[in-house]
Amino acid sequence: MRVQRRYGYINNIPGNADIEFTTVIAFDKVISKISASGMKAHILEYGKGSLMDKDNPYLSEYMNSSLWNPNRRDYDVSGRSKGWYRNADGELMYSDGRAKGRSLEHMRKPEFMPHEAMHIIETEIEAILPEIKEAIAAVVAMVIADMVTNDMKSIKIYI
Repeated sequence: MRVQRRYGYINNIPGNADIEFTTVIAFDKVISKISASGMKAHILEYGKGSLMDKDNPYLSEYMNSSLWNPNRRDYDVSGRSKGWYRNADGELMYSDGRAKGRSLEHMRKPEFMPHEAMHIIETEIEAILPEIKEAIAAVVAMVIADMVTNDMKSIKIYI
């Protein structure tokens, strides 16, 4: 899968990145589901810190969750209060509290650097859209052909 390979090539973002594409072509339907999980997957899709995509549809939910650092004054990656917390992958982390509320992005440490949104999944969906359209067209043609064939069998002509 192209998305998983792209995730693997990027090693300056910590965390997990898993993606699952499922497509089922049934008699009269094409059903596709994309599931992405892990901190790295979300950072690559929507960015991190001051460079994150503010149009992220999940941003409000994230900011109102226990994952959001309550000491953040804006979008910068900021120091936390002293104590234990869980990161977005559920790993237990510890902060000594020395940088509480201060931006850490200027420190130039990879774990604190902001990251622009890459929209990898969105880009891949756009790339496979022609395949999706072909699959839909094939299913529509099959359904129409079946309807015509079945309906023609039931038509009786009286002369």
